[in-house]
Amino acid sequence: MRMLNVGIDDSATATQMSEGWAFILLPQSGVQQLQNEAAGLSATPFHASSSSKRNLAKYERFLTAVRNVVAKSEPHLLVHVFDDPSWHQGLGDIGKKLIEMGQAALKTDQIQVEPRVEEALKHMLPPLLSLQRISSHRGLQNDQVEVWLDESGKTRDFGSMRVGAGLSISAVGIAKSLYNAYRATNFPSSPEMVRNGLHVLPDSQSILIQAADVFGNFAAACAAWKLGATNIRQLRGEVFERVFGDQDLSQVLRSLSLQGDHLEVALRVPGGLKLEIS
Repeated sequence: MRMLNVGIDDSATATQMSEGWAFILLPQSGVQQLQNEAAGLSATPFHASSSSKRNLAKYERFLTAVRNVVAKSEPHLLVHVFDDPSWHQGLGDIGKKLIEMGQAALKTDQIQVEPRVEEALKHMLPPLLSLQRISSHRGLQNDQVEVWLDESGKTRDFGSMRVGAGLSISAVGIAKSLYNAYRATNFPSSPEMVRNGLHVLPDSQSILIQAADVFGNFAAACAAWKLGATNIRQLRGEVFERVFGDQDLSQVLRSLSLQGDHLEVALRVPGGLKLEIS
């Protein structure tokens, strides 16, 4: 049984015409190698929103390190998922139903889930469920996983959230239980989450979240550039193409378009779309 590590970061266009997440999966040895590679680059920590024409060369070196480490690691996964609003809402609805099931079970022990914990769970369950879907065909059913998820306003301090008094239950424990329950029923060939296997942190504290952030942002920028966007998205897209230039994006691009005043990347038909690099 292998221990796998996953970094997840979310993405969205200006008015949420499309949303989604970027995922990177590595064994522990790959995480250590990526940390070593990044330590030699002066732009750390890497935040995609901080990339500009002035420092793009450092981000290109970081993406190159991500590409190389992923290629040398087994197992591995590097994927960006585009969701249209209806698909995103559908995942949210599934998450709500899981939370309701968990709440019903906890009420038998007279434990109430506070609104703050409930909102945090609603925010983080959709990317966790997407992780199961995209990893379910990788032969990882006998493996275990730890997940590093980028912190947001609703999930701030999630690691310290608890429900109940006295012998209280951690919110991380509830999330793990909901994840594994959904996996058992829907994606049993995806990896199982270990105890205390969910880490919700600022991206500056996780090289995996940083890798997911930069990869996802530059992948979306490349799609936008190929569809006609210019300026910083073109520059980031050109970097992505230089690093991952051997990838054929034609099938993905056929399902996307630029829409709205901000020329946002949007899906042509409702659903989800996977840009799988490795």
